Amino acid sequence: MAPDDLVGLEYVADPASLLTAGELRLVEAARRGEVLDLTTGDRDEDGLDRAGAWEEDRIIRGPVISVLCRQVRDDWPVHHLGVRVRGARIAEELNLRAATVTVPVEITDSSFDVSPDVRQARLQHLVLAGSRVPGLLGDDHLRVEANVELTNGFQATGKVWLVGAEIGGQLACSGGSFTNPDGNALSCDGIRVIGDVFLNEGFQATGQVRLLGAESGGQLDCSGGSFTNPSGIGLNLQELHASTLLWRHVHFDPTTRLSFLHAQVGTLVDDRDSWPARGNLDLEGFAYERISFPSPLEVEDRLDWISRDPEFHPDTYERLATHYQAMGREQDARIVAIEKQRRRTETFAALRKTAHRLWGLVAAYGYRPGRAAIALAVLMAAGCAIFTPGVMQATDPAVVGGYNQWIFSLDTVLPVIDFGQADVWLPEGAWRMLCLWTIIAAGWLFAVALVAAVTGTLARH
Repeated sequence: MAPDDLVGLEYVADPASLLTAGELRLVEAARRGEVLDLTTGDRDEDGLDRAGAWEEDRIIRGPVISVLCRQVRDDWPVHHLGVRVRGARIAEELNLRAATVTVPVEITDSSFDVSPDVRQARLQHLVLAGSRVPGLLGDDHLRVEANVELTNGFQATGKVWLVGAEIGGQLACSGGSFTNPDGNALSCDGIRVIGDVFLNEGFQATGQVRLLGAESGGQLDCSGGSFTNPSGIGLNLQELHASTLLWRHVHFDPTTRLSFLHAQVGTLVDDRDSWPARGNLDLEGFAYERISFPSPLEVEDRLDWISRDPEFHPDTYERLATHYQAMGREQDARIVAIEKQRRRTETFAALRKTAHRLWGLVAAYGYRPGRAAIALAVLMAAGCAIFTPGVMQATDPAVVGGYNQWIFSLDTVLPVIDFGQADVWLPEGAWRMLCLWTIIAAGWLFAVALVAAVTGTLARH
């Protein structure tokens, strides 16, 4: 036995005289493989808020459970179904620190006076469904062969610490309530879960829920969960790895932030109503292979999702564009690329910002060269309308005839082409000369933009 368990010996030296009636019944139930059910059937009477007033026969001391779980007495055999009790008040500390427990431990609908300690423990299966604890102490040496179940009305009024633990089955917190408004309500940094992680179906957290660097071999399901942390991040998934993230019907307090910083998931399934308020989302480095139905898939929706991150991260746009390309939606991918450049413009200094905005206006940052081509065509038509034969004069009096308004317009609009018209003919009137120089300047601008856009498009493909 570990030194911390010596306190348990005083309760088992003479069971007949030292154990309460409820504890004696628990020893017998563990031998038979039965659940010791101490509830009365009266919902009000069995409410955990009344645990302090429960009769003495409903009080089980933590050290007694510890001795049973550790199986240190030959005269207290434990069935393979484990130590199971319902509706008890667990007085004193349940200390399983450094224990090796080979049977399930199921303490449900019960109230703990002291936070259970499972640091460095090796457990088979831990169930605290419907129970209330001041907290739960684990560490990076905690190993659980099957599931950890903090479900169905489980209440923690202090921090639940499972940092670095390894769970061979599922971490289930469905319908659990975790409250620590001034700190971390549920800390699972670096946890490794072979199966799924459930923070769903009525899960409630007040304080930060942390899964930094957590690994789940299955899905992280937050559907129907609620996260509140007015002082900062409600759910921190930094560097999380999971096969699927289910993020639907989630309640997020308007002042609470959500961080996907460098998280990686295979499939993302979400809905608009579950997105945090604008300015409260961090998507930097968030990697996903696909966004699946029934998630919003329209490009306008996904761009709204990205825009809720107050910081500009090029990779978030590039990943979304790649997603649309994989779906064969090239037009949507182009829209995302254009929006990326637009937001990028906002990070530039004034002069460069002006030039980049002009580039966006002329050719959509190179993704829509047709804009520049249309502009050149409009300039051509304008030149033909302005520079009619009756308003043109030859620069050399010896030149008689030979003017063509279409060729002249082409000569002025396209700076790289010389048909000789622009050198021989000039319009009459100051305003027409102003129009000529304006068309020449605009022609240079749109022609350069067209060439840059076309060559950029070719390079991207």
